[in-house]
Amino acid sequence: MRRLLIVGLLGLLGAAGCSRLLTEDRLLRPPPPRTEFSADRLLIFEADDPASQAPRRALAEPAEIITPDGVRLRGWYFSHPRHRRYLMFLHGSLGVMERSERFLGTLCLLLDANILAIDYRGYGFSEGRPSLERLAEDALLVYDDLARRASHPDDPIFVFGYSLGSALACHVAAQRDAAGVILLAPFTCADEFCATAGPWWFRAFNRVRPDEPLRRPRQPIDNIRDVREPLLIVHGADDVVTRIELGRRMYEAAGSAQRRMIEVRDAGHENVRLTAPVLARSLRDFVEAACSTRENGAAPATPAP
Repeated sequence: MRRLLIVGLLGLLGAAGCSRLLTEDRLLRPPPPRTEFSADRLLIFEADDPASQAPRRALAEPAEIITPDGVRLRGWYFSHPRHRRYLMFLHGSLGVMERSERFLGTLCLLLDANILAIDYRGYGFSEGRPSLERLAEDALLVYDDLARRASHPDDPIFVFGYSLGSALACHVAAQRDAAGVILLAPFTCADEFCATAGPWWFRAFNRVRPDEPLRRPRQPIDNIRDVREPLLIVHGADDVVTRIELGRRMYEAAGSAQRRMIEVRDAGHENVRLTAPVLARSLRDFVEAACSTRENGAAPATPAP
């Protein structure tokens, strides 16, 4: 009886709680840059090869893309002369390239992939003002720029999106021919994200609803139904920003017959260690299998209804 009274009281307080509107301005809040963009700056990353224990090196050089409306999008291109696969990385709503350099350099060496990672417009090194519509258009430009960098038109290109970037990754993969898609902490749609984000005590006293621009017709769960490429979803089991239930729904809705979801125990939204041995091996195995499928010319199977 006491528990029922407490639950009832919380429900009444929740009903009387705050109603908050999530707008684009609140969602897209770029952290202030710590450095200025320099076209002359180069980065070098080294790591030991797991097989030979010999040091391996990747180089990062500044990258710039000019959009049709004249905005300069800037970031990094991580490369290795022997790599014949490519990856496009799309960061979260609070991400910037200058805070992701070491992670991306490690990922470049881990996956043997050249990586193009660009700050969203209004973020980090990039110019302009962010909006979801513009970010979606820009993501296609970044993919096309990476495709032009490939040594051969048939070289595999992967799309990797984290949190907000997972929505953009689904948008790109639904419209471009990617070799595979990796989603970290994805969400289904603006309504479900707002309804489930935050710890229980926050949701008990705050009702968050998305502004109309965030409820654009094509949500991530709509786009992922058109994704036929191999798909890997990684989600922290304790994520309170994008709940793991949303990742599971994305997995079930995906149009890809070759898909896998990894649920990481004791991990939340920002502390999934992709370089941990088990996860690193899973990522590498996924990329290797997708490349093998593409080289053999096997068409993706149609998922069962």
